Amino acid sequence: MYTDPSGNIFGLIWLVNKVIKSTDHGVSGVKGTIKEAQGIWNWTFNGSNMSKMDPTINYKQLINSYKIDVGELMTAPWEKPQAMLGNLVSHTRNLSGNVDNVEIRNGVVLVNDNDPSSRRRWGMTLGPYIDSENIEVGDDMYWHELGHTIQSRILGPLYITKVGIPSLMSATFGSDEYHSNSWYEVWANRLGGVPESNEYPRDYRRNNFWYWWWITTLPIYPN
Repeated sequence: MYTDPSGNIFGLIWLVNKVIKSTDHGVSGVKGTIKEAQGIWNWTFNGSNMSKMDPTINYKQLINSYKIDVGELMTAPWEKPQAMLGNLVSHTRNLSGNVDNVEIRNGVVLVNDNDPSSRRRWGMTLGPYIDSENIEVGDDMYWHELGHTIQSRILGPLYITKVGIPSLMSATFGSDEYHSNSWYEVWANRLGGVPESNEYPRDYRRNNFWYWWWITTLPIYPN
């Protein structure tokens, strides 16, 4: 029962070893390792090797899970709470089949679901993880969510109460205008360098502070 006829376990051991060693070279080393690992997996599971694939394993989910865990290596120590939560959310979506692609760019992990039949378009950022639907690297929403990852680095564990919870509440219960003009969303626009528009304003509006949750999540006004 402890045999591996395909030999694939050695690929897994190789990948884990490479990822650990790549941390000595920072994010660029991790990204290089992922690119190299994808080449190994593509060679192993495509072409003449396709017949050796185990039909009981979802290799797409497997590769996605490796990329998701690489996000832990790009996490600052002071933002571990939201990063651990982001890792859990990302893995849950991946295992439930709601992730089409995982991309590591700009020091963040984009965990995205592509659904051309849906008009829904959303993003949620926890640490270096951007969980999303119908977002592409380089579009305005991507840069906005990238701004939230920078907030996470700045605020550390305070990110959850000062940005994460208020943003979720305003997106769920507030109007689109209120959410877009909230200080934490405007700050994310600025940090991410999003071009100004009605959807992504760059001016702070203090009249949004009357919502009840400011009592427990005192707003900070960045300059």
